[in-house]
Amino acid sequence: MHRDCILAIDQGTTSSRGLVVAADGAIIGECRQEFAQHYPQAGWVEHDPLEIWERAREVIGAAMAKAEIFAYHPWVASIVAGVGAFPVRRGHGDGPREPRLRPRRA
Repeated sequence: MHRDCILAIDQGTTSSRGLVVAADGAIIGECRQEFAQHYPQAGWVEHDPLEIWERAREVIGAAMAKAEIFAYHPWVASIVAGVGAFPVRRGHGDGPREPRLRPRRA
C-alpha cells in the first residue's frame, strides 16, 4: 500500500482524468474518460455539467482503485496527502435557480 499520495483531477476540454501519484513521482493509478461535445452552432461547443461531474467521480474512483486506495476505508485520509483539481473552462454553467432542475449546458 502506498502512502502520501496526491490525487490529481484534470478536467480537459474533451475528457476527465484522474491520477494518483506516489511520493516518489510514480503514477500508481490513472483513468481517463471522454464526455460528449455539443455544437449548438458553428464555432461553439458546449458540455453538460452533470456529465462532467459524473465522469470526474468515475475517474477518481477508478484511479484510486487502481492504486489500491478505497474511499470507504477509514485510513484513506492518512494516505491521500493532497488533492489538486485542474479545470479547463472558459464558459460558465447557467443553471436554474431550482436545485431539482437540471443545469444547462455551457
